[in-house]
Amino acid sequence: MSPKRRAGARGQSSVVARLAQKRSRNPLTSRRWVSVDPGGVQRFVRWVSLRQVRAALFLLALFTGTAMSQYVVAQMQGDAASEAPVRVRGLAVQGHERLSAGRVAAASGLAPGMLASEIDIAKVAAALNAHEMIRSATVAALPHGKLILRVEERKPVAIVRAPEVEGGGYVLRLVDTTGTPFARAQANDWSRLPRLRSATVLPTDQADPQLLSALSLAALIRQTNGSDREAREIELPSQQAGLGWVLHSQELPRTVILGEDELEPRLEKLSLLLTSNMPAARAAEEIDLRFANQAVLRSRSPSR
Repeated sequence: MSPKRRAGARGQSSVVARLAQKRSRNPLTSRRWVSVDPGGVQRFVRWVSLRQVRAALFLLALFTGTAMSQYVVAQMQGDAASEAPVRVRGLAVQGHERLSAGRVAAASGLAPGMLASEIDIAKVAAALNAHEMIRSATVAALPHGKLILRVEERKPVAIVRAPEVEGGGYVLRLVDTTGTPFARAQANDWSRLPRLRSATVLPTDQADPQLLSALSLAALIRQTNGSDREAREIELPSQQAGLGWVLHSQELPRTVILGEDELEPRLEKLSLLLTSNMPAARAAEEIDLRFANQAVLRSRSPSR
């Protein structure tokens, strides 16, 4: 190429460069200049496609979640207006120890075939809590007409024999760890529990301080050597009798009067008497331990 042509080409390229620089500085024309870079175009397309995929997945999840939530609610509650309403198909009982699963289910008032839409969970729980052997209960509904009944039973630790009403007959009731009588009992069904006796009426479902003290005395008797006989019955103090705590048994001594206080040393004294070789102590019908440093032995229980 001749020198003149080379100079013309350089001048033309410089003009194009200045024109491109001028247009790139112009805000009105700079947005029209797009680099036709194949790699950049591919990245841009991938970015746009990723946003569309994310948006589609979000809409799909939202739709699916809404549909599933409606399905679960319908399965839990049932739909009486539908052609195939959901009915109770099964009950799972948890937490029961002494009560059978059948008795818990019967106390709930639920039965197979009931419409799930007609079940009030709060009322079912209230029915379970009203049972004399249940301390607390909760109810949970699952899909497809299944329910879970969770119960916490009361733990009987003693049996108390007390008047049912003033001047009436006696009734046996179970006592829990708080000293509360809560349910009727049969003596043969709870033969290993400590026996308590009260001369006054003890309201049901109401804690009694004397019953709580009687439970402590029963534990003390079990711990004392020679006086841990399960057959002994503990009589609660009565103001009319004025004897304090009294132990009753079918074996000799049939009656042991402990008094109001100093129960532990008196139980130890009783243990020494029962393990001694004293014929009078072994043959005594009644032992009175209310007097300091001595025990009064009687051959037969006096009328009181």
